[in-house]
Amino acid sequence: MKAKSQKSKVKKTNQKSKINKAKEIKEAIKEEKPPKKIVPKAPKTTKEPQTMEELLAETNYQFHGLKRGGFVDGTIKSISGKEILIDVGAKTEGIVQEKELPYIKDFVSHLKPGDVLVCYIVSTENEEGQVVLSLRKASMEYKWKDIYEAQKKGLPIEVKGLEVNKGGLIVGLKDLHGFIPASQMEIGHQADLTALINKTLQVKVVEIDRKNNRLIFSEKAVTSKFSSENAAEILKKIKIGDKCGGKVTGVVPFGIFITLTEPEIVKNMEGLVHISEIAWEKVVNPADYFKLGDKVEVLVLGVEEKTGKLNLSIKKLLPDPWQSLVKMYQKDQVVNGRVTRVTPYGVFIEIEKGIEGLLHVSKIPSGREFQTGEELECMVELVDPDKHRISLSLLPTEKPIGYK
Repeated sequence: MKAKSQKSKVKKTNQKSKINKAKEIKEAIKEEKPPKKIVPKAPKTTKEPQTMEELLAETNYQFHGLKRGGFVDGTIKSISGKEILIDVGAKTEGIVQEKELPYIKDFVSHLKPGDVLVCYIVSTENEEGQVVLSLRKASMEYKWKDIYEAQKKGLPIEVKGLEVNKGGLIVGLKDLHGFIPASQMEIGHQADLTALINKTLQVKVVEIDRKNNRLIFSEKAVTSKFSSENAAEILKKIKIGDKCGGKVTGVVPFGIFITLTEPEIVKNMEGLVHISEIAWEKVVNPADYFKLGDKVEVLVLGVEEKTGKLNLSIKKLLPDPWQSLVKMYQKDQVVNGRVTRVTPYGVFIEIEKGIEGLLHVSKIPSGREFQTGEELECMVELVDPDKHRISLSLLPTEKPIGYK
């Protein structure tokens, strides 16, 4: 019996062991992870980029868009007689077309591959896919730079005569227009400015006003004995009130230019006689009084040290007719005159050559009108020789109230 009992216990133990082992195997199966799939790597390609977009993507290049009418910096790649190719960072090189080259030939002659400059964008793409560029603005900057440099250093430059106007000669300089006043022409050229059309002249820059596209030149400054270096010293020796001899070298609507001839210390210096200083009477046209080459005596009114110019007068060396008017015209004296000007504040009446009186608007009856050249009888109310003024009134045409 004992043997059976022991066999039964062993059998149960073995069954239990098998069950536990089966459980362990199941648990192990649950925890076991499936193996990862191995995906073969694609072989590296050696294919070259086929489009510009592929190339830009490969190089991570950031392309900046160009706009028509804008400006872009560019580097010159090549220059020929038919075109200029410029790298502006676009998909293709930019081009300055053949039709523009004649307008910028002076500028282009100084350019070479590798130069960097500002380009104006005419079109972002032409039929060949190129950016169309213009260098005219860059060319203009180059021209102005040269002119400023010439003025700063006092260097002569060449200009070409284009046409004559009242005041002098219009000239051309690298597609720009400038002006030489008659007073700044050499004396030998002043007699006939039309002979200078299409002629080349040596001049110096006198004034630059780029905002208004204004250039003033002087031909005389190239050969004049009077120079800016000694101007200050000479001007110190000239006093207001000095008398000098001179020659008329320019006649313009606002006055006459004089080149001084004596005394020796001021020889070749220049000055202006303003239209108001030509004569005591009112001057309408300076050309009615003087012509080129006339010899005159002038009085120094002022000295402009910065420009080396003199303000001159001719009339102040002539007898002042106003000083004798006090004796000639008395209050309430009746005078005959001729209307010379009609203005909003009154009518000017010439009572003798060079002497005008004013009929103030307050003395003119309502509705009364005057015509230039009309003859009038007036009455003198006031004579002020110091202020060069005569006040007039109209003769009464009706008897005053209470008159017997």
